[in-house]
Amino acid sequence: MSINAFMATGNTVALTVSTSAHTPVQVSGGTGGSSCYMVYNSGPNTAFLVGAATAANAVIPTDGTPANGIPIPSATVLYWTSAPNAYWSAICAATQSATVYITPGDGK
Repeated sequence: MSINAFMATGNTVALTVSTSAHTPVQVSGGTGGSSCYMVYNSGPNTAFLVGAATAANAVIPTDGTPANGIPIPSATVLYWTSAPNAYWSAICAATQSATVYITPGDGK
């Protein structure tokens, strides 16, 4: 089994993240859509991210209360599988901010 290097199939989207959930933004993967995304948090703080087929706001989980947000630590690159042409939202904890870049593509 071989793993192909990541190849972008659409434009990168930047989410400027603060303490209010970023309005969900659709990230288009070009013809036929893409279900693999490279996510990079270039900010100094952890961002909580959600990517889904329909628009949904990211939420920070609290003790005993699950929420719709996966933590992405600062300076982290990860590969995420989601619906083709998914909608993305992110949020940071109080007084924090980050910039999260999302690029649709194929491979890992």
